[in-house]
Amino acid sequence: MTVAKEYWNIPKPSEDFLTTQGTNLTVFVDHADNTLVWGLGASDVTAIAGVFIALIAILISIWQVIVSRKHDLISVRPILSYSTFMNAEIGKYVITICNVGGGPAIIKEAAVYFKSKAIVMNDDDNTYNALEKAIFSSFKPEHDIRFSVPPLGKGAVISSGEKISITIEVGKPELVKRDYFSKPLADVLVEIFYTGVYGKSVPPLKLSLGY
Repeated sequence: MTVAKEYWNIPKPSEDFLTTQGTNLTVFVDHADNTLVWGLGASDVTAIAGVFIALIAILISIWQVIVSRKHDLISVRPILSYSTFMNAEIGKYVITICNVGGGPAIIKEAAVYFKSKAIVMNDDDNTYNALEKAIFSSFKPEHDIRFSVPPLGKGAVISSGEKISITIEVGKPELVKRDYFSKPLADVLVEIFYTGVYGKSVPPLKLSLGY
């Protein structure tokens, strides 16, 4: 900051301020330069500060949108899991698929593997046929196997908290022993590819029908 100095000589007024006397007064006047830094005045600095604050507000808004988006993706992300149940007394074996995530699981594609050979399932009919072929190939005709399969083809939806089951039953329960279902079905693998409502892919569910 620079200071400009001026000196004025003015007549000294008399006590009644009506007449002047010969003695002059020297008045010292400072003119302070309002330039703060880099040649910028106070108004310039205020304007720049306002722009800077506005930019920070925009960045915070963008960050909040990103965090909100991420939270939404997590809160509606589907997670498929499965469990198995076998009742040897009645010859019944159940594979239950459950969506334990926060949003619906939309099936994009599924596949059945029998002895490492893949059969792609693009619709519910192919899903049933592929599982029928794999399951019946695992047992002998005299076992009288029956089974039911829920919709697992492309476009099928498993809602949050929903459970669907693949049920396999044998007509002759007396044939059922501890490993009756486990060993034959160990060669049958089902892989389900699915997404959430935002279309974001998640790790596929891989399940072996053998427990």
